[in-house]
Amino acid sequence: MLAQRYAYDFVVTDDKGATHNGDGSGPEDYYCYGDPVVSPADGVVVAASDGHRDYHRAGGWLDPRQRDMRGNYLTIKHADGEYSLFAHLKEDSIRVLEGERVERGERIGRCGHSGNSTEPHLHFQLQDRPSFFRSMGLPIQFENALVRDPDGETEKFESAYIREGQRVTALE
Repeated sequence: MLAQRYAYDFVVTDDKGATHNGDGSGPEDYYCYGDPVVSPADGVVVAASDGHRDYHRAGGWLDPRQRDMRGNYLTIKHADGEYSLFAHLKEDSIRVLEGERVERGERIGRCGHSGNSTEPHLHFQLQDRPSFFRSMGLPIQFENALVRDPDGETEKFESAYIREGQRVTALE
C-alpha cells in the first residue's frame, strides 16, 4: 500500500535488542505492550476505532478473527495534506474521540497487539489524506533524537529521518 511507504513499526528493546522478556508467546511479555502513545503534533482526530481485541498469542501469530488490519487505530489531521495514523493500539485504551482537538505530547492511547500484528508494536505513518486505503505516505522527520546505527555508531540529531535497523531514543 502506498500509504505505508514511509511507515514505521516501533518496538521497545532491551540492551541486547530483544523486544520481549521470557518466551514472547503472549503480549504481556513485550516491553512496549501497554506503553502510552502520544500525539506527535497538535491536530484534530478525524477517525478513531476501538474495541478490537488484542490477540492473546504473540511471537509471530496473527489473529485469525481480526476485523481490520489496523486493529484499534486513530487518525489525526495536523495540517492540510498531513495526517498521522496510529495502528495496533491496545483494546479500550483510546482516550480521544473523532472531532476532538489534541496537543503535541497528549496521551491518545496505549501500544497494543490488535489487528494484523505478529507482536505488540506501534504502527505509525504520515499520509496525505485521512483515508488509510486511498492516501500516499509522507516522509517523517524526527526531532531531538539519539540514533544508533546497526554498526554501533551513535549520533544526536535535532532533525533526522530514521532508517531500518536504527535504534532511536528521544531526547528531551
